Amino acid sequence: MFLNCTSLESFEIPETLVYLGATSFKQSGLKSVYIPASVTSSNSSVFEGCEQLESVVFAEGVDLIGSSTFKNCINLKSVKLSSTTEKIYASAFEGCTALKQLFIPNTVTSVSAKAFLGWTAEQTLLMQGDKASCAAWTSTWDEGCDAVIVYEAKAE
Repeated sequence: MFLNCTSLESFEIPETLVYLGATSFKQSGLKSVYIPASVTSSNSSVFEGCEQLESVVFAEGVDLIGSSTFKNCINLKSVKLSSTTEKIYASAFEGCTALKQLFIPNTVTSVSAKAFLGWTAEQTLLMQGDKASCAAWTSTWDEGCDAVIVYEAKAE
C-alpha cells in the first residue's frame, strides 16, 4: 500500500481496518503508529525498515505481532504492547537497537525464532511471566539476542 513511501510521516489506521497486509508500510517515513483493536490480523514486514518510526502503541485487543513487523526499525524507541498480546512472530523486533526496553505481558504464549535478533546488552526485555512460562516458546526465540532478560517484571 505505502511501500517505500518515505514522505509518509503520519497515517491514521482506521478503526474499521481488520488486516494489515504484507509490507503495507515497509520503508515508509512514518514516525509513530497507533494500531487499533480492530486489527486482528497482520502479515509480515508491515513496518519493516521504517527508519523514522519512533513509537508504537497497540490498542487493547490486538493479540499478535507478525513476523518481521518492526525488523530494522532502527530509531524505534517506544513500544506499548496490549495486555492481550498472545503471539510474537519470527524477527518481529529484529534490529530494533534504539528500543531500550520492551515489556512482554504474561498473556504472550508464543514467541517465534529470532524475535529479538541483534538486541544488545544495553537493552532489556521485561517479562511479566516467569522463566517457566517461556518454556513453550520456540527454542530459538532469543537467538542472537544479548539483551538483559528480567522475569516476573511488574506491569508498566
